[in-house]
Amino acid sequence: KADEIRMIRRAIDKTHRPIVLSLSPGPTNLSHADEVGSLAQMWRISNDVWDYWVNPRPFPVAVSSQFARLAAWAKYAKPGNWPDADMIPLGELRPSPGDGRARTTRLTPAEQQTLLTLWSIGRSPLVLGANLTLLDDPTRKLLTAPDVLRIDQAATASREALHTGATIAWVADLPAKLPAGLPPALHPAKHSDADGATKALALFNSGDSPVTITDSFSAYGLDAATYKVTDAWSGKSLGKMKSVDNLTLQPHSSVLWLLKK
Repeated sequence: KADEIRMIRRAIDKTHRPIVLSLSPGPTNLSHADEVGSLAQMWRISNDVWDYWVNPRPFPVAVSSQFARLAAWAKYAKPGNWPDADMIPLGELRPSPGDGRARTTRLTPAEQQTLLTLWSIGRSPLVLGANLTLLDDPTRKLLTAPDVLRIDQAATASREALHTGATIAWVADLPAKLPAGLPPALHPAKHSDADGATKALALFNSGDSPVTITDSFSAYGLDAATYKVTDAWSGKSLGKMKSVDNLTLQPHSSVLWLLKK
């Protein structure tokens, strides 16, 4: 397959046109990270992901399995290189999904938001695996949250910052100036707390029981400072915070915050 990919790369280069090469060979091994990054812009990091939080079978891959994979691949995500956590199995999976019968996604609302939070802060390509003609309003809102999409599209670095039991934290760096070409809808409203935010913080509960988080921001590798915090999902200001204080997350749920000093 490596020879075939190199042949495709050479053919694309000869066109002198901006063409994205997305590879879907199944799970790419980390040992091939540099090579695949030199040949393609996007590549799959796992087998097919379907709408399971956990799956006792080895195939297909469950959403909770992607925490470790995205963490391992995070350092290889950069402009022009995007490790792909696979399609997003939300909404109506019909008429002929690749796993089981036609259905509405089996993921709960909390799990759907957590999937998109993880994919976005992990800077994965966002490829929807649903019937676009049957999108309902809740699914559409999940897929079009501007601050969440801005993190996915504009973050300059991201990494898993803490993993203790079921509690997982990710941090992303946001540019002071958004890159050219970013759609206007993804620009934060002027004078909002999200305008000028330079960090994103995602907190996850990957377990089956509620967890309560009390941590300093420095526990996540952030400056010990007071931040103006915006909920990236709702766009609402959460005020100023010196730390994460008694935040309770229900099973499989998450929060995604924009931080501005």
